[in-house]
Amino acid sequence: MVQLFVSNGAPIDIQNKGGHTPLHVAAQEGHVNVMKLFLKNGAKVDARILTLDTPLHFAAQEGRTDVAKVLLEFGALVDAVNESHNTPLHVAALQGDADMAAVLLGALADVNGGNKEQDTPLHFAAGRGNSSMVKLLMENGATVDAGNKVRRLHGSTRSCPPLA
Repeated sequence: MVQLFVSNGAPIDIQNKGGHTPLHVAAQEGHVNVMKLFLKNGAKVDARILTLDTPLHFAAQEGRTDVAKVLLEFGALVDAVNESHNTPLHVAALQGDADMAAVLLGALADVNGGNKEQDTPLHFAAGRGNSSMVKLLMENGATVDAGNKVRRLHGSTRSCPPLA
């Protein structure tokens, strides 16, 4: 049915009141074939909603690595920032999703990028006590002495169990 709409000129990048495009919805719901159809017909891979989230942010939020891989294949910006300046890697770290983080890091996501508060993905992982995410980020070059607006990274490690 989607093919029928696209074939008959339905606007691919139409936005709702929140700025969501059909690609955002397909990414959020994990409809990979529909996403490919939209992208092959000119959908903007980095379309932004009102909060500046891209479909790749949605994929990271929902833990949809298959969606992320397709978006990256079609040229999605791996380090796109939303209104909080969180990248998809920040979102993956917040979600504790090491598989998503690995996909994003494999696409050369900036492991040390800071958001508006200068929080890095490592701050988020350590602050949530996610030692496997901390380890993954550190293995990919995360700076362990990064500070943010509130504290140095070591303040985030109170919740984090030992890595050894």
